[in-house]
Amino acid sequence: MYCMYITITRKPLRLLKAYQYIPSQFDIPQSFLSYLNEPPPPFNPISGDALDDKSFVDIQVAVLRHYLCWRLEMQSAELDVLMKTYSRLKNRSFRLVEESLKILEEKIGFSKEKIRRHGYLMHTHPGNTLDTLNRIKTIGGESIITVFHRYPKVIASATDTLIKTAQYLHDFGIPDAAIQKCPELFTLGSDTVFQRLTVLQSVPEFSGLAKNPRVLRLVHYQRKAYSRLSFLQQLKMKCASLHILSSPQAHFDRYVREGSDRTRGVDMTKFLSLELDASEVKIRKLLARHPYWCHVPLVTVRDTLDFLLNRGFTKCHILFNIHALLYSRNQLKKELDSLSSCCELNMCFPALKETATVEAEHQRKIDYLPPERRLALCLYFIERNFYFTGDGIWADSIVSGLAPASDT
Repeated sequence: MYCMYITITRKPLRLLKAYQYIPSQFDIPQSFLSYLNEPPPPFNPISGDALDDKSFVDIQVAVLRHYLCWRLEMQSAELDVLMKTYSRLKNRSFRLVEESLKILEEKIGFSKEKIRRHGYLMHTHPGNTLDTLNRIKTIGGESIITVFHRYPKVIASATDTLIKTAQYLHDFGIPDAAIQKCPELFTLGSDTVFQRLTVLQSVPEFSGLAKNPRVLRLVHYQRKAYSRLSFLQQLKMKCASLHILSSPQAHFDRYVREGSDRTRGVDMTKFLSLELDASEVKIRKLLARHPYWCHVPLVTVRDTLDFLLNRGFTKCHILFNIHALLYSRNQLKKELDSLSSCCELNMCFPALKETATVEAEHQRKIDYLPPERRLALCLYFIERNFYFTGDGIWADSIVSGLAPASDT
């Protein structure tokens, strides 16, 4: 049936009238325009004979062009570009196109110029758009109208898809600030968003960015981000930032060519600002005292932070010794465990009775040292072997170019 329809509509109007598919005096252009509540001025072909030589489809497209030029105040050349870009527009119902344009202008507040720039909006179904406006008032703390204006493609998404996606983001603890920075996420299917949010939590390099205001870029561009992360890991580069993982290809290629395994520290300062309840400016100022802080991957910082919190250190203790977060948990664990037996610290403690046990002696040292001092001593003993150059951050993975200092 569909093939027959295509065949018939491509035949000249004269032939369709000869076979009485269409009455001989039937006004085809006017018939199309009769479906519009606000029709344009009458369509005037060059001549009746010329019109009869056109196919049914050609007449439909000509009348649609006539209507759009009038309705959107477009020039013919401008419409040519739009029709070429959105070729399926010629198959749209006149009534649906009219209703869509009316909703876009009157309900959402789009100008004719904006509709012309986003021609795909004429493909949207008016029923779905109205349903979205009625059922969804806000997305990510912003009104749905504001979201439509910022990213018009969201209008084409089904209402139920938008609702499910918003619920998934809420369930995974994605803040409104992150949602507002990536409204294009709502153009994806809700199931796709759920799957990618699950991956976000399972990949250590991604999960540390869960509270980052730009984290949804990792969800929207997850395939690209994951592919780049795997590639960088093969190159033994560990400091990929959110920006590098989701940036244009040219930026990523330049980063790889330069071979500098470092970041600008943006992700780290944002992460620690939230975790330690301090401003990003303060965090950056403190971290900048270490010469290689931008060379430490966020996954290491997060792992060490979790370790220290589990060992009973408070956020204030950690902030006071924030550089401890640049070292691996294994390094800190080793130094923390050996502090109580360190002979060099004996002079710092008052003498105990001779009857004191070894365990009591160790516990006395631990109790005597405040937590922030214990962390400071750990950093001292780690960096002492590297002449306090900062090279100690690579002790677990890279052999430093400097020979370790002697203990004597």
